[in-house]
Amino acid sequence: MPYVKEDFTWLYPFKWIIPSACWATVVLLFGALWWFPTFWLWFVWALAILYGVISARQVVRAIRSVLGIKAALSRNDITQEMRANDGPEVLETFLRSEPDCYHVICVVNYKEPLLILRATLGKLAEHYSAKRDHIICMAMEMAETEAVEKAEQLIGEFKLQFRGMYFTLHEKQEGELRGKLSNADWAFVHASENLAEMNIPDAKVLMTAIDADAEVPELYFEEISRMWKEMGQDTKRKVPRENIVFGAPGLLERNCMEVPFFTRAMDSCWMALAMQQMGTAIGFGFPISNFTVSLDLLQRINFLDTHEDAIADDSHVILKAFFKTNGMARFQAVWAPINMLNLNEGNYFKTLWARFIQAKRHFRGQHDFSYGLKQMLTTRPCWLTPFVLIKLLETHMMTVLGPLYMMGAIPFIQLMSWINLPVMNFNRAVFMPNPDVVIAFGASLLVAYITLIVSYELVRRDCNRRLYHQESPSVLWSWQYIALIPDTFAYVIIPHMLTSTFSLIPCIDQGGFKVSAKVIVSGEPASVLPALPQGRKDADAISVVTVEDDTSPANSSGDIVDPKHEAASVAADAQGTSEPVHRLPEPLMIPEPTPVMAAA
Repeated sequence: MPYVKEDFTWLYPFKWIIPSACWATVVLLFGALWWFPTFWLWFVWALAILYGVISARQVVRAIRSVLGIKAALSRNDITQEMRANDGPEVLETFLRSEPDCYHVICVVNYKEPLLILRATLGKLAEHYSAKRDHIICMAMEMAETEAVEKAEQLIGEFKLQFRGMYFTLHEKQEGELRGKLSNADWAFVHASENLAEMNIPDAKVLMTAIDADAEVPELYFEEISRMWKEMGQDTKRKVPRENIVFGAPGLLERNCMEVPFFTRAMDSCWMALAMQQMGTAIGFGFPISNFTVSLDLLQRINFLDTHEDAIADDSHVILKAFFKTNGMARFQAVWAPINMLNLNEGNYFKTLWARFIQAKRHFRGQHDFSYGLKQMLTTRPCWLTPFVLIKLLETHMMTVLGPLYMMGAIPFIQLMSWINLPVMNFNRAVFMPNPDVVIAFGASLLVAYITLIVSYELVRRDCNRRLYHQESPSVLWSWQYIALIPDTFAYVIIPHMLTSTFSLIPCIDQGGFKVSAKVIVSGEPASVLPALPQGRKDADAISVVTVEDDTSPANSSGDIVDPKHEAASVAADAQGTSEPVHRLPEPLMIPEPTPVMAAA
């Protein structure tokens, strides 16, 4: 769906704020000491207090997140125990009952191996309510030569496992950013016409966008269904349930031991930070990679924005919903972590470089701050708007300023005091801050990071045991987090500064980022293997599968396209060789189950 161009005009002046603040901080941290030391110490002392407060808030949110996940896992344990004692007639009655909502699950993919797609669909097919309320949409790209054949093959294999299954074929639209964002938007836009053939009303539909490698637990949809029902029964709610954007924390456990410990440590820290920000008390947070939103809300806000400055589709959707509903949209955490694959190029140094490229792409999400600031100035104010702006600043600017301060100013102060330079002879007036106090405040950042890592480790081990039924790495592997010291520079500070700076230079193309590969190595947990119909063998069930290493228009991680693919797609459209937009198999209400087994 074409975005509203007015929403993205005059963003350029706002884009200067984050890079200007970051570079000013660098200059002040390492230069102002020599020019005006008194001001320098006041500046660093103010940063220390600021990050002390931020650290305290992060610790509180991390604890809240851990408690939320443990509570959800406990509910899941009780549910599974009850179902284990139920007879087949209970399941049959359940499947024939009318659900409170239908889950349309859009598997966004481009040139993904059938092995990975079957693993994702196989996990979804195991869900208790899959045949009752799960409708699968294979979101395919027209630029992929075998997209139609692949989708039809998967539909033939899995259609009996779900309430319904169909696919969409994304066509190039004028002015859109090619990638996961535009593919998901295309699937959302064309949902109604497919659901109409199934006699499913839009008002009861929740749209979920997932990555092709996402292993979504049954608990995720059960928690959403439970909350959806409870929200509908709560007559005192000020925000209607249709205006809620759902999102879950993420785990990267499927191939974590097959990647360099530098990227493994950074990815774990990234997931920990994403998890803690979901433990918000104000009802506003950001999903990560996978999210769920009502079809009703999508229609009212004109679906997703496909502009290049909205590349962070997961976080941008809640931001757009908030402003387009005049502050009447909220985020709701779903405490059922979704398991995904680590980036893996199959080569140690290639993987390290690919993670750097991925970090640059991730930090393009900082344009959401420019978008949010402009919307705040041009839309009707809401009491929550200032808190949303603070959240954006903490997410997109403090992410780099915090590490800069902790790993720059604090050691710098200590070094200057050790060598006893004259420049450190500050005016010792009563009102002057003590450098030792600055260091003490800065240590709070370290405490916060340790708390986040411990919280994440507790969650990953609990989820591996109770949700995914797989072993966790030994506690001795915790030594890997020492890699966060170089990782902070390689995967946070440097890519953030480069991305924010280059975005101000129009002649530098921000597209064409290299798509990372996914490698599945034999001997992994069964959760990585695909579920195939009884007796079926497939050549894709091999020891190692690598996604094509190219610049693609719609890979599951959302990277940017190579213009060659875009030109090829447009040329195909001009010649009239494009396939139909979507196809829909005959809807099956409650089909007989088909046995599945893991591929050998």
